[in-house]
Amino acid sequence: MEAEQEINIGQLFKIVLNYWKTITGLFTLFSIISIIYTLTLYNEYRAGTSLIPNNIIYSSGSTANSPLGGLASFAGLGSSSSASNEVIIAKEIMQSQEFINNFVRKNNLMVHIMGAKGWDNTTNQIVVDPKVYDEKNKKWIKGEPSDFAVYEEFSNRLSVGEDKKTSIVSLSIEYYSPTLAKKWVDMYVKEINEQMRQRKLKLTYKNLENLESAIDKPTSQITSQSLSRLIYEQQRIKMLAEATSEYVFETISPPVLPEKKSKPVRSIIVIIFAFSGAFFGMMYALIREIYILNTKE
Repeated sequence: MEAEQEINIGQLFKIVLNYWKTITGLFTLFSIISIIYTLTLYNEYRAGTSLIPNNIIYSSGSTANSPLGGLASFAGLGSSSSASNEVIIAKEIMQSQEFINNFVRKNNLMVHIMGAKGWDNTTNQIVVDPKVYDEKNKKWIKGEPSDFAVYEEFSNRLSVGEDKKTSIVSLSIEYYSPTLAKKWVDMYVKEINEQMRQRKLKLTYKNLENLESAIDKPTSQITSQSLSRLIYEQQRIKMLAEATSEYVFETISPPVLPEKKSKPVRSIIVIIFAFSGAFFGMMYALIREIYILNTKE
């Protein structure tokens, strides 16, 4: 049985030279295809903002860290979160499926998120994908997207991070329109602040009810003076929460209108396509030469 022919480095180099027209042709073809493809892609822009925990939440968490903390628990108050916990909770909520779906539906962004494929700068309107949404009849082609699909798509456009050293939270949203990307960042920050503010007010109202019930009990082991201090503290927290719209996050760097696109990076796409064409050309030449060598024997 004859041994199969092997190709060394020198022969491989010779094959490449012999098939340079094929390799160059595929390199050029893939380059042209990739250029045409990238020109069909719409630009996307990322707008962002920098946030810092509001000092109000540090004041709101003072009861839990004061000598009245144990007294508050005994009186039946809901657990008070520290400032760091409030930020952690806010970050988790703003990335949760429920919050994202509520945000999209509340602001009528379903078609923008799930049905758009680009932005028309002439009309300043979204370019709707007809394969997904029938704009004329206001109907989804394959049925309305599920909550999970909306969550996944929006999450791909949303970015939330935190600098552990400075506690600065960064939030950004990417979209086809730089104007909408900036607008949505503003709306998103306002939404999470409002939800956390209402959450704190709800807890404070409940705490005040428990304290007022406790102070009316004649057999209570807690002194009226201590309960009065707790009631004063809860009223102060309530007043602070009602007084500001930026309850958890205070904006230190407002979002600006992005001028440079974030994607697509067309040059990278063209390079990848072009070298893929050259690679396929070399593979074709190598396989063909191996086949010819083996069939000669």
